[in-house]
Amino acid sequence: MYFSYLYLLDTYREEVIAPLISPSKAILFGSGAVRMDRKLQCMDLILQNSTVPVVLDAEALRLLHQNTYILQFVKCPLILTPHIAEFAGMVNINTKTITDRKLEYATNFAKEHGLYLVLKGSNTIVASPDGRVYINEVGNQALAQAGSGD
Repeated sequence: MYFSYLYLLDTYREEVIAPLISPSKAILFGSGAVRMDRKLQCMDLILQNSTVPVVLDAEALRLLHQNTYILQFVKCPLILTPHIAEFAGMVNINTKTITDRKLEYATNFAKEHGLYLVLKGSNTIVASPDGRVYINEVGNQALAQAGSGD
């Protein structure tokens, strides 16, 4: 099994990142990328060149705020892991509306964009592109807060 771990706080270097994409078994992007320059270009590079599952979390989700049109160009299996507020920002709908109808919004978003959505909360919803849904009924809201290691 090949595993690459590349931690970049403030530098985007395509010549370093690009060769690590194809031999990887999975890729996570977003956590730790807050101060990274050209993070949108880095995310685009990964999404356009990966054939393995890509998980987007934290800063990557903020890059998708009102910018989900780029998801139509993704060819790899994609997993998004937003909290309610992150998801609300991505779809430009207030958090109360999302909270009141989170199962509906999660399911529709996953199907519409052909991805897996892990909508974190006290009852985390995992929605798949084929419409299947899993609801985790154990845990609590405290575990679904940013920085908790959710």
